[in-house]
Formats: sequence, C-alpha cells, structure tokens
Amino acid sequence: MKELIVGIKQKIKENGFFKILNIFKNDVLKGFKMYKKIVYKYGNDVAIFSTAWRGTGDYFICGLYLEAYLKKNNINNYIFLIPRNGGERKAVKLFQIYKLHVKEIENIHPMRMFDSFLAEKELRIRYLHHGYENPNNLSVSALDISLLGHNGLNMVDLYLGYGFMMNENAVKSTPQFIKDENVINKWFERNHLVPGKTVLLAPYSTGLKDYEIPEQFWENLVTELKGRGYMLVTNCVGMEKRISGTIALNVPYNQIVPFLEKAGHFIGIRSGLCDIVAGADCKKIILHTYKAKWWIDGRSILYTGLNNMGLCDNAIELEYRNEEELSTLYKSTLESLLNSKDNRKS
Repeated sequence: MKELIVGIKQKIKENGFFKILNIFKNDVLKGFKMYKKIVYKYGNDVAIFSTAWRGTGDYFICGLYLEAYLKKNNINNYIFLIPRNGGERKAVKLFQIYKLHVKEIENIHPMRMFDSFLAEKELRIRYLHHGYENPNNLSVSALDISLLGHNGLNMVDLYLGYGFMMNENAVKSTPQFIKDENVINKWFERNHLVPGKTVLLAPYSTGLKDYEIPEQFWENLVTELKGRGYMLVTNCVGMEKRISGTIALNVPYNQIVPFLEKAGHFIGIRSGLCDIVAGADCKKIILHTYKAKWWIDGRSILYTGLNNMGLCDNAIELEYRNEEELSTLYKSTLESLLNSKDNRKS
C-alpha cells in the first residue's frame, strides 16, 4: 500500500491533480460504466477480450488462436470487442469462434483506461496483444532493446507468448472461405479476367499511409504486365482509387483466397489483408516498407513477414526503402512475378 501511495503522489507531481482527475472522470469512469453494462448483460463470469483496435490482421491472428486459448482456460462465456466500422468486422466473420460472441463499440479507450486503473488486474478483461503503447517507444523491450523483430521474434511469437500466454505449438483454427466456385467464376466473367494470368494489386494500408509506395511504381508495373498479357485489378474500398489501367474490385474477405487461387498472382503492400491471403495457393509478392509506425524501422520483414510468422512458407517478401531505390524494387517485383518458378504449395 505504501508503494501505491508513493506511486500516486508521483503521478500527481508529474501530471498535476486536475489532469488526473479529468482522466478519471472522462475515461476511467466511462470505462467502468461500459464494463458494468457488459457484465449486467452477459453475466458475472463473462470474459471480455480485445486486441489492437484498428488492425484487420490482428483480429485475423486472434481468430487463429482464440479457440485454443478458450479451451486452455476453460472459458465458455466470452465476448470480443470490435470497432463499429472498418475491416475488422469482416475479418472476424472468417472464424466460427467469433460467431455470436462479438460486440461492436465506438471506442475501446475508456475500457483500456479502466483496466489500467485497477490496482489488481481484472481477470475478466483480457487484452490479447503484446503492449498498450507504441513499440517505437520500446514498450515491448528488455534492457532497452525492442523485442519486435529482435533475434527473429515475430508478431505471432509475441501474440502467443505475451497476449495468449501459449506456446508456439498451440493449435490454429482454420479460417472459413467460400467454397462455391460459381461465386468466384462470376468475378472473372463480369470483369473478363483470365484465370492464372490475373494480378490483384493491393497498394493501400491503413497503418502505413505515411509510407505508401509511390503511385508511379504501381503504374509502371501495370503498363509492363499488361504488355505481357496480364489482367490487372486493384483491391480498393471507400475513397481508395484504382491504379490507372486496372479494374477496381472489392473482393470480400471470405472470397479473397479462392479468388486469388483462380487469378494466380497477388502483389501488395504489407497490410492486414496479407495475413488473410497468406494461405492462398498462388504467387504472393509482399512489399514491406523500411519505415514503419508500430515497430522499429527496418524490421518489417523480421517482425511481420508472412514466412517468419508461419502463416505460409512461399511468400516472396521485398522491402521498399525510399524513392531513390524505387527502380530496384520495381525490377525485383517484376522479376519475381515473371519468374517461371511456381510458388504455389507443393
């Protein structure tokens, strides 16, 4: 108790009494009210889960391991909090374990603040992620060394070891993609796409807006590939624009893998979509950016590489450093796609 009092005094000294009071009134109490409503509706034994609030790939990874976690901890009554809009709502529909256990809310921040405020962790609230703060601030670190990508530690390693508290042998659930070939065939018929010679481009990433690859790169790629007889489509939604010379498509997550297996090729900037398409039996070229917001610069392939994370073993993963080296990236991407070596599953 003495240490707690000392800690409170230090916080007041650093932040000021009124600032702390304001946080308590506007965030902690609001989170407490959210918590009370959930418990009242779902019962005193309900487990309340959440993960990175805006991260399609994070919800996908949680879907892979949530069932194993529930079995290990004998949890039957649970809900998973998700944003009311965004790709996260579509990602959870790929897993049966989320069905009937998802609750959409506007903002997770008050609940996180309430959870942090508790002197002892409330066991019914579980943040299935590996840190509350930006890892660039070394929130997941040891001896001031960021663990994200360090000595091969990848995102799945940290999810399992820190978020789920399970070992690397945890059983993964299988995402459910549509199996009706007629549905996929309609995409090709309506857009005059060629099976085996269609390339889906995914040039956008919510988490990398400040570091996206210049549009000229994509346009040059389209011009060259069209000249070689390929059909080009851009995966885009909302305000996102198609790359010039391509067809704009928004293929639902539950159709994207069978679509790619018929198309044959995927080229995309590293995003949550890449986690979802990792299992597709097609040629996958993933473009990582050297600069990043949520991990140390230069560690994207180490930390979020699809091969390193064990999501597949046949992705071709390249790195975009800067505009001066754009021509090198272009050449590597083109050569990787045109290489006759088959990168489909053996």
